[in-house]
Amino acid sequence: FETQVTYDITETHTVAVGFSYLETEVSDYNFSGNYIPTANPRVIVPTPSSQDWPDESNWSHMPFERTVKAVFIEDVWDSAESLRINLGLRYDHFSDFGEEFSPRAGLNLEFVDNYFLKLNYGRAFRAPIYNELYSPTTGNSDIEPETTDSYELGLAARFWPAVNWQVTYFYRERNDFITPVDGAQKNVDKVINRGGEVQLKYDFSRGSYLSLNYT
Repeated sequence: FETQVTYDITETHTVAVGFSYLETEVSDYNFSGNYIPTANPRVIVPTPSSQDWPDESNWSHMPFERTVKAVFIEDVWDSAESLRINLGLRYDHFSDFGEEFSPRAGLNLEFVDNYFLKLNYGRAFRAPIYNELYSPTTGNSDIEPETTDSYELGLAARFWPAVNWQVTYFYRERNDFITPVDGAQKNVDKVINRGGEVQLKYDFSRGSYLSLNYT
């Protein structure tokens, strides 16, 4: 369930607020087969016929339930004819992990007619999925959510009413990255992703366009 309300405070100032509620439940997730897995995902024990896996090799953490409640607010302010400022904050509460804050901020400046400077920052997170937590071979119920801080610097131009061009440099720092280590899911220290993106877009009008992108 999600609801959102948008307020136009003035012609140049808009605020959106919202609330979301999510329930997840896994009630039956058991396996059988003609083999039995082991703690080493590369090693299995063959069996003469298909049979239910023993508890130590099966998904023994049933039932699994997760409730997520979130509130968010976003403020879009055209402080000048050539300047737009965007600020936002989201708060999520997970019944099994606790809370996460996700701020974001953006600035779009038309410094010369039809030329724009764009600055963006945002924080996002990814909660572990059920398999990463409770898989009988690689699961780890102690892992924490991943968090990602993203920074973008972009330069855009509108050559003609239908032609737009943009080049962007991005830097993303992902902390507590979830990945298998020595046969089990774990949080590793940090993963950094940086690079550039070039985009050329032609609008045909009425929602149709051609876009070329290279990253």
